[in-house]
Amino acid sequence: MGQGSLGGRQGFTDIGMRRLRVLNQMLSWVERQLPLADKIGIPLVAITILTATVLSANTIASSRKQIDRSYRTQARQLANVIQAEFSARYRRNLEDRATTSQFLQELKRQDSTILDIHIYRIVDEQPLLWASSDLQELRHSSIQTKAILPLLTDGSAQMTETANAELETIVPLRANGQVLASIVIYSSLQPRDDAINAATRTIVLTSALGISAQSGALMLILYWAVLRRIKHLSHAALQVAEGDTTVRVPRANLEPGRDEILSVAREFNRMLEAVQRRSQQQEALAELGQQALEEIDLAELLDKVAQLVARTLQVDYVDISELLPDCSGFQVRASAGWEPQSLPQKITPVTTDSPIDYTLRTNEPVVIHNLSTEQRFRGLKFLQQHGVISSISVLVANFEQPFGMISAHSKTQRAFSNDDVVFLKAVASLLTAAIDRHRLEAVMAQAEAALARAEAAETAKQALEKEIIERQRIEAALRESEERYALAASGANDGLWDWDLRTNEIYFSSRWKSMLDYADTEIGSNPNEWFDRIHPDDYERVQLEIRHHREGLTAHFESEFRLRQKNGTYCWILSRGLAVRDSAGNVYRIAGSQTDVTARKLAEEQLLHNTLHDELTGLANRALFTDRLDRAIARASRCRRASFAVLFLDLDRFKVINDSLGHLVGDQLLVAAAERLKRCLRASDTCARLGGDEFAILLEDIQESQDAITLVERIREEFKAPFLLAGQEVFVNSSIGVVLDTDRYRTKEELLRDADTAMYRSKAAGRGCYTIFTPHMHEQAVTLLHLEADLRRAIERQELRLFYQPILALHNQRLMGFEALLRWQHPQRGLLLPMEFLSVAEETGLIISIGWWVLREACRQMCRWQKQFNLDNHVTMSVNLSGKQFSQPNLVEQVKAILQETGLEPNRLKLEITESVIMTNADAAAAMMQELKAVGVQLAMDDFGTGYSCLSYLHRFPIDTLKIDQSFIHSADQDLEKLEITRTVISLAWNLGMNVVAEGVETDRQMAQLKLLKCELGQGFFFSHPLDPPAAAAMLDQVVAR
Repeated sequence: MGQGSLGGRQGFTDIGMRRLRVLNQMLSWVERQLPLADKIGIPLVAITILTATVLSANTIASSRKQIDRSYRTQARQLANVIQAEFSARYRRNLEDRATTSQFLQELKRQDSTILDIHIYRIVDEQPLLWASSDLQELRHSSIQTKAILPLLTDGSAQMTETANAELETIVPLRANGQVLASIVIYSSLQPRDDAINAATRTIVLTSALGISAQSGALMLILYWAVLRRIKHLSHAALQVAEGDTTVRVPRANLEPGRDEILSVAREFNRMLEAVQRRSQQQEALAELGQQALEEIDLAELLDKVAQLVARTLQVDYVDISELLPDCSGFQVRASAGWEPQSLPQKITPVTTDSPIDYTLRTNEPVVIHNLSTEQRFRGLKFLQQHGVISSISVLVANFEQPFGMISAHSKTQRAFSNDDVVFLKAVASLLTAAIDRHRLEAVMAQAEAALARAEAAETAKQALEKEIIERQRIEAALRESEERYALAASGANDGLWDWDLRTNEIYFSSRWKSMLDYADTEIGSNPNEWFDRIHPDDYERVQLEIRHHREGLTAHFESEFRLRQKNGTYCWILSRGLAVRDSAGNVYRIAGSQTDVTARKLAEEQLLHNTLHDELTGLANRALFTDRLDRAIARASRCRRASFAVLFLDLDRFKVINDSLGHLVGDQLLVAAAERLKRCLRASDTCARLGGDEFAILLEDIQESQDAITLVERIREEFKAPFLLAGQEVFVNSSIGVVLDTDRYRTKEELLRDADTAMYRSKAAGRGCYTIFTPHMHEQAVTLLHLEADLRRAIERQELRLFYQPILALHNQRLMGFEALLRWQHPQRGLLLPMEFLSVAEETGLIISIGWWVLREACRQMCRWQKQFNLDNHVTMSVNLSGKQFSQPNLVEQVKAILQETGLEPNRLKLEITESVIMTNADAAAAMMQELKAVGVQLAMDDFGTGYSCLSYLHRFPIDTLKIDQSFIHSADQDLEKLEITRTVISLAWNLGMNVVAEGVETDRQMAQLKLLKCELGQGFFFSHPLDPPAAAAMLDQVVAR
């Protein structure tokens, strides 16, 4: 096949070269007929280009001179303007260097081409740069000799600096006929060069267009008439010579006519199409030959052949059919282009008037050019139904009998060439070789399999003989081993047993009987002597394990079970045994031993108990509790009536007891609490210590929710009695979270999470109480979690805002200061008040960094207002300190640093501390406040009257202001007791030298009452809502204006 292919390709090369030589001769003849066009056209074009080039050069040179002269004149005109200005208005002010420089700067700004303007003078016989449009030059510039040339020679000059693209104009400055100074103007030549380049481009473009128009007119006729066609044909010929057979002469150049050049081009294209088809067929055959040699499945090879033929012949359908051994029918084995359901699925009979019968009889290919006019064959209705018009088929032969037929079908009329027939025959030959190879390989594989089976049979025979010999050796060794085992068992103090299945009798050794406290004569040889003493819970399992071993499912018998002793108690036994089989594989004997493992089992049970129980209290630990909780959830999901509830308990003030009385007393409290909890529970309930002072209770099989509530009340009642710890009574309550609606839970983690949430709600509600969980609590917990995450990023995102509420004197409405109030501009929830996020900040510790930000921002704002409005000294900025801030050891240093950083005077800052924070540790608070007073800041006690009512301690603190909580102000006109408290606080503050601020003033009535009580200051919505910085600044502007 390879030689045939090479021969065909060599023949194509010879024919193609002969045709190319003929084509080149024709092209040479055409070139000889066109000498006049070559001799006239090219000189005319050359003369046209030369003339246009000379004219363009002269025009460019003239334009450059004109533009350059214009720029030089412009610089001299500017010098004249300067001369005129100094002669008219600045004659006496030339000595004013600053004014002169400003004038030069104005001139520079008016003209973008001016780089710099300098005026030089001689002062004290020394040249000096007197004025300049660039102040930096005025201070640092060195003086060149040419700059003062007019002062020396009374002349002027213009010089071009090509490197910097600058024009330097030097002229004298005269007044009253005298040269007073030298003017130096530096102009940029970039605009000039840009203008020259633009003019040059315009001239060159115009000339090029003229040349192109003239040359094009001369060459167009010559090119369009002949040379264009010759060029395309010549280009195609060169590409073919280089091996590219896909090239074609463009169809636009093949207009109908009798032109000989066009005829040559059309024949050239047809020749190339034929050459390309042959090349594609050769490549396809080479690819098919490669695939036929590869180790692939025959069905896969047939599919690839069908696809390859369809692609190479560019037909719509290809099918490969396989004949039956007797050639009476055929079936399609592979296809391309056909829909799978459209091909016949059954065997099609071979009829006498079909194409396949013709090829079988004649071994000739079948070529049908038009199916509608075909008269040789019948039974072509299937192809006609699918729109087939032309078809070609060849026989796939074999060395024994034909394999089948390969057919290609086209839905457009095709005149299949002899090359197509030869190609399809070559494909059939390659396919035949591949099929023969596959069949031969199948025969060889069968032979090898048969040989392998024979070898395996011989090997099995030898193995069987070896197995018989080995079995005999093993049986002898087994008997010897049994004797050694009996001796070893006797030494190990184990009991032996030997069960003869043929007589159904068991031999029990003396040690076996003594393990159960029986004498030799008290136990016979009946198997029931053994099996009747097995614990009922273990009986079926032991019987099953013995049966599995007898049936060969286990290699040996081994079981741990409980065996009843003579006194009725049970001991744990480990029994082992091995079955002995006869030559037929039937068990006829089982022998073994038993060991008393009671001590080990008790130790394991104790270890398991320790693993699942709390060491201190003996209650279930977290592992056991969560396991039982998992089972309760699974049981509830299967049966709705299997209701259960979960309680989560935490001992209140346990840490205080632990820290004050010691950890040993704390452990005693946990043990006592566990005992009280166990007294409240049923046997089916589970109480566990999860860790620390946290307990959990699982109530299973409750009938209604009230059952759980009843247990909670019982627990609370138990905890009302005092605990006797270390010789003293201690009262401890518990906060309890309850989850009742357990049907909706699928995991223990979610259930414990919600019980814990409910427990913390109980602690927040005042301790010693219980809370039943609702889904809303979880939503709130998730919201708080998201709020915490957002709050951590609020400072870096600059989302915190400060608003300022005015503090006014009540008698004259005079502004006395502001209180800085924090707000959070949340990106989704809008402006949030402190009550919505400060609790989260307290819990997470973020309150400290937020507090320092508030203090710094308030001080910075107050300092800006002081500079802007020149505020009176009595106007202060009040800032709240949180409890955690006040307890910071570096509080004083932080306040000092912020005051120094912002530049605010200390006496304008008033720090507000709540009464409850101060009274947490009065002595430490007093010391800290003394240090703050030493810094110079003012101090105020906020929310006075709501905490410890520290009237007796008030004189100990260096406080400047008392702030009465708004709860007293709102109800003073209705509650006489609160009115009297307010009066007392105001009187006490007067006596201690403090001023008083009433918070939350909202009505005229409250205002009037405070005036009657001689309260000095107030703040609230009656005067103003909190203001953002612009609004507060507007208020200050009005105050200053008054």
